[in-house]
Amino acid sequence: KQGGKGHTDRRVNKQPLAKDDSQLLFDEVMRLVDASKEGRLSERGKATLFNGPHREMIQGINEMLGAISAPLAITTSYVERISKGDIPAKITDTFRGDFDLIKNSLNTCIDAVNALVADAGLLSKAAMEGKLATRADANRHQGEYRKIVDGVNRTVATLVGHLDSMPAPAMIIDREFNIQYMNTIG
Repeated sequence: KQGGKGHTDRRVNKQPLAKDDSQLLFDEVMRLVDASKEGRLSERGKATLFNGPHREMIQGINEMLGAISAPLAITTSYVERISKGDIPAKITDTFRGDFDLIKNSLNTCIDAVNALVADAGLLSKAAMEGKLATRADANRHQGEYRKIVDGVNRTVATLVGHLDSMPAPAMIIDREFNIQYMNTIG
């Protein structure tokens, strides 16, 4: 029976499609392409279906997929941890090319978050100890992180300004009676 465009419709005749190695190879590669487009990077080719160069080609594609998916898995894990406030150590694995750029960017992110956490800790500890003159160096940070540190510095400065404008002396001392802060009237 003929299909609409002059092609034999093998489904009507129930004849199995004859597939030579080239067609089988094409189908397997396209299956992997479709899986990749759908984000299923763990999908691998069935190299055991082939012999010789076709098997080597499928094995090579599998190795390529592994070379792509392994760094992406590490990156995904790190980004997920950072998003939850669990800052991992910097990535020390060796990557090449574009993956090395991603690794370096992620390591820069880790450094930036660690610096922000350290300065927040510094300011918090100083405030709890009454060392109200302590400020973090906002210039160590970039972009929004700089704005955060600068904002905390300005908040502490504003509070100190309120204490300084009090018409009565105010002082904070430590357990050894060392003066940690004294307003201008004091």
